[in-house]
Amino acid sequence: MAKSKNSKQSDAVSAESLTRKENVRLIAGFSLVIFGIFLICSIISYLFYWKVDMSAINNVNPRIDVEFSNICGPMGARVAQTMVGGRFGIFALAVPAMFTVLGWRLFRFKPVRLHRLIIVYALVAIMGSLTLGATFDTMWNLFGTGIGGGYGIALSDWLTANIGFVGTLLVIIAGWIATGIIINRNFLHLLGNAMVKGYERCMVAAQELMARMRSKRESAENVVERVVEDNPIEEVVE
Repeated sequence: MAKSKNSKQSDAVSAESLTRKENVRLIAGFSLVIFGIFLICSIISYLFYWKVDMSAINNVNPRIDVEFSNICGPMGARVAQTMVGGRFGIFALAVPAMFTVLGWRLFRFKPVRLHRLIIVYALVAIMGSLTLGATFDTMWNLFGTGIGGGYGIALSDWLTANIGFVGTLLVIIAGWIATGIIINRNFLHLLGNAMVKGYERCMVAAQELMARMRSKRESAENVVERVVEDNPIEEVVE
């Protein structure tokens, strides 16, 4: 009797602890989803109204009433300014996407490889920012820094100063390949197949173009021959 009572009590305790863990997981997942959606809305709104929000953030005159156009208010504008202009540019969207995906998987009780999730989205944010920073630099002065954000432009300048343009380009290519491999182990195989198919399509397009040019040239020669036949040139011999 004592053993049966002890086993029932242990089962009850384990069930209660399991319920608590599930509740914590649900609350954590729901909170991360809400936080991720808030960041996504803030960043997307900032992409359209960054000039107004930046002017409001940089205002130091207490006598002037500032207005934020960000749909998430002053807090959303400041967070978006930090993440977009000061950090990763438009690829700052990878950060709230990470929180949203993580929260959704927790909420749905799906297995989460936290380290892999963080590495993937961090690489996407960093490599995207670096690529845009190296390509456009401070062009258009978007978001106060550039389309690649402060981190991307600074990292691009540092790489270019140390290993040159070609070295920076190789780093970008290697970084994207590494990101693709982490996301999907068959990335190199898929990339190889895509390159082969692209090459085959280019060859087919080139052959079609050559055939069209040949047919146009032949038709032009036929037209010339017909004109010559219709209007023969008479040689006048004195």
